[in-house]
Amino acid sequence: MKILKKVCMVSALACLAFAVPVSAADVNVPASFADKTPETSNIISLASDPSGSYTLKPWETQSFYWILPASNKTLTYEANQQGVSGGIPFLNYKHYIYKNGNWELIKEYNASGNGVRSEILGSDSSTFYRLDVTNVMYYSGTTDVKLNIQFYDFQN
Repeated sequence: MKILKKVCMVSALACLAFAVPVSAADVNVPASFADKTPETSNIISLASDPSGSYTLKPWETQSFYWILPASNKTLTYEANQQGVSGGIPFLNYKHYIYKNGNWELIKEYNASGNGVRSEILGSDSSTFYRLDVTNVMYYSGTTDVKLNIQFYDFQN
């Protein structure tokens, strides 16, 4: 009977050891991804929804990496840019696709003034996409920019 109790106790402990939840930080990242060095200081990894509000200082870039479109969906985003303290926002948007171990630029555009823009990032659900948004100070009155961004139809 003592042996049966010990076996049951060891089995119960083994089950508990394997029932520990795994966090996003515990996920193994392929070596090719881990070797990439960040190009900016603000990087959002797609462990969860990256949508939210961000304040970009002059010449600062906000990057959203490793975004996958949902199956049979087109990955889009809506960005609302507002100058802080009366400044005139002037942002540079860059769309990238991950191919052959590198980020390839697929689209780049500039947007000035306050307002909302909606764009398509990609639709291949087997390919990662990235969006970089940079506060470029081409206008003398440009200061900090508040960026409210919402992503639609992505896998998380």
